[in-house]
Amino acid sequence: MEKFELASYLKQKRKQQGLSVRELQERIGLRSAKGVTAAQISRIENGNSQPGFDTLQKIAAGLDLPLAILFEETPDTVTILSTAKVAEAFGRGRLLELILYCQELTDEQLDATLGIARSIRNYVRPTSIEENTNGNTKKG
Repeated sequence: MEKFELASYLKQKRKQQGLSVRELQERIGLRSAKGVTAAQISRIENGNSQPGFDTLQKIAAGLDLPLAILFEETPDTVTILSTAKVAEAFGRGRLLELILYCQELTDEQLDATLGIARSIRNYVRPTSIEENTNGNTKKG
């Protein structure tokens, strides 16, 4: 795990991808019903504003960064975990993959996904095995 200054880290990642602040704003707008303004991004990158979790999540998604971010004692210092490290911590890589995909869903899509997940969790598989009178089982 490495520690980063949040403002400089986000600015560095944006520049590495060849994005202007305006282009990042547009990318975020395409992935989120409620975007982040270019002015907000600029203030955050210059250390003049601390983003809330929701805003940070949108910026991270816009930069295709893993959202496994641990805040340190000071709000401008964060620890970024690689996706592999988070998957290892979860012990279930597919669960992490699902979480990462879900962060880009609209609220409506997320509600539908949760409904499906609840249905799957509550699903009881029908069985074709019948118990006979002797307590043995036979396929029916």
